[in-house]
Amino acid sequence: MRNFFILSKMLMKNSFSLGQHKIRTILLGLLMACSFIPLIVMFYSGSLSMFRSPFDLFGLETVFVFVAMLILWTSIFLFASTFYFSQDVPNLLVLPVSSWSIVGAKFFVNYVSCLTFACIGLLPVLVAYIQTHPHDVLGILFFVIQLFLNILPPLLVIGILTILVMRFMPFFANKDRFNLIVGILSIIFAVGISVIANAMPNAEDFDQLITMFFSKTPELPALVTFLFFHVKSAAQSIIFGSFGNLLINLAICFICIVIFYLCAKTLYLPTVLSMSSTSQKKKKKKEIKSSSPLKSYFINELKCLVRSPVYFSNCILSSFIMPIVLVAVLIVNPNIQSLTSMTQNVPFDQMFNLWILLFLAGAALSFFSGSMNGISGTAFSRQGRNLDFVKYIPLSMKKQIAAKAGIGIAFSMISSLIFLIPMHWLFRYPVYYDLAYLAGSMLSCILINQIAILIDGLHPKLNWEDETQAVKNNMNVMAEIFISWLILGLFIGLYFVIDNLMIYMIVAAILLVAFVALLGVLAPKLIINHLMKL
Repeated sequence: MRNFFILSKMLMKNSFSLGQHKIRTILLGLLMACSFIPLIVMFYSGSLSMFRSPFDLFGLETVFVFVAMLILWTSIFLFASTFYFSQDVPNLLVLPVSSWSIVGAKFFVNYVSCLTFACIGLLPVLVAYIQTHPHDVLGILFFVIQLFLNILPPLLVIGILTILVMRFMPFFANKDRFNLIVGILSIIFAVGISVIANAMPNAEDFDQLITMFFSKTPELPALVTFLFFHVKSAAQSIIFGSFGNLLINLAICFICIVIFYLCAKTLYLPTVLSMSSTSQKKKKKKEIKSSSPLKSYFINELKCLVRSPVYFSNCILSSFIMPIVLVAVLIVNPNIQSLTSMTQNVPFDQMFNLWILLFLAGAALSFFSGSMNGISGTAFSRQGRNLDFVKYIPLSMKKQIAAKAGIGIAFSMISSLIFLIPMHWLFRYPVYYDLAYLAGSMLSCILINQIAILIDGLHPKLNWEDETQAVKNNMNVMAEIFISWLILGLFIGLYFVIDNLMIYMIVAAILLVAFVALLGVLAPKLIINHLMKL
């Protein structure tokens, strides 16, 4: 047990180290925590309505199901990266510790990582439960216990499935292939969840929504609780204050732990020792052609993104999730389809000032979609320990920064342009109005990528063992997303201050141009000064 704690402490330190610039890392974490506040408030207000309704048990089961789905999605990448694609396993095996200590320490690191995500969703629900059930001491106590128990079954199930897949399906033993396939499946899964969510009936309150849900899909709740077998006993232990259901939940966790232990003991270590590193393709001799240094650098950066399955799935494919989800939702949603026949005959260009509306739409949508790719947010982190390369090549750092940001801007614009497809499908208006959309989208995409590359330039994640850690375990990407959404929220708040669409568009455009110009001057200087000190 002592070896387990020592290994866990060491792996936790490697995974969650603040690095050399602790103050900067703490400030970045605080900024990200502030960005979570609107999401937490939304969870809290929705939970208040849920616990005040007669369907509180079903509502809590639904919350636990969504948390379990989040843990499943997160742990698929996390478990494989930590257990199989990490380079520390050979180093750990030579230590005088048991194999169980190695497996247990790695699992503990995954558990802590997933617990962080689970608490973001469950803590506001717990606060709402305390407020609506202040005298239910057992329920509150069991809820606190479930904060730590609820994520164990899905995490253990993913661990068991990953061990079995890696042992009996060697095809997935290649980390690039594994991440690419799982990344594509995750996108399909996300699209499916969004389509199902938008197919749900509209309701004015929680009670009406649940009533309509049961009337249309009475068999779905039973199926979901069968798949997520720990959810029912967990929710009932809280709502009813039941020791029996808590014991059932503990028994489920214990059984999962035993199965995971047996699989890890018999299948994990032999498999991970026999796994070969990612195969390297033989380089073919190519004819060298003269070209512009900036163009060559841009093409080289683009090839690195496209050729690496990890970067391709996490940086490029992720930028198309939201537009694809929106198109899929519009296609399958019957309410929207019924509106199409009416909206297509409406002369919107005569009724509204489309130049203003499309400019604002392009700017707003690009704040969402443009911040999802993580290309600029990992521009320097992807260099890893080879960061000195950017310092010594015969191309100025300012041009390198422009090339890296340019790739992020290009893919952000492509994902934003996809939104024009459903817009033209729903509304009939002349194509030349799209120029206003392009102008707003371009300003937002440039600003977002400037912010992203500034964050990564000032706080690059350089110590990683594989490419997955460079993008998946990189908090700079999350910082980019939430800072972009925070800026969008401030622009939305600005509208309620001005309350005049024309003046608001002019002010918003001036602010966007000013921010872009300011960061265009300051960001390269700040990045260069910082990177030269590393």
